[in-house]
Amino acid sequence: MTAAAPGLALADLWQLIGKAEAGFSLLAFVMLVVSMLGMGASLLASMRERERELSLLRVLGARPWQIALLVVVEALLAASLALVCSLLSLSALIFFFREALLAEAGLRMSAQWLRYDEWPFVASVYACALLVSLLPAWRAYRISLQQGMMER
Repeated sequence: MTAAAPGLALADLWQLIGKAEAGFSLLAFVMLVVSMLGMGASLLASMRERERELSLLRVLGARPWQIALLVVVEALLAASLALVCSLLSLSALIFFFREALLAEAGLRMSAQWLRYDEWPFVASVYACALLVSLLPAWRAYRISLQQGMMER
């Protein structure tokens, strides 16, 4: 009977860890949604302020689809920068606190970048950035030459 007790304790521990992991995944999803909404609002605000520049690009010969593509690329570059900064921050935190986590909690942290099960999250970041950039890109696409050059 005493031999089964550690197995039951480990099963309970893994069940608890599974719930915590699901909670962290939900938290990551909420953070992704909030950050994408912020990026969308920022892109929309920048489209209003850059109407003249976008109209100037049109005067210089840029097609509307090229201007829309610039907005989409801007959003994807912002998402890429955010991903790189977060991975670098995570690596730095693991590097500096690895020994303390091992000593205090018995947690061994590895500094590997992305596991195979984390790539869908990276893909969802890019998909959300693309989706969020479509409305500002559409607004940039619809800016006419006269609309951007008017005095305010």
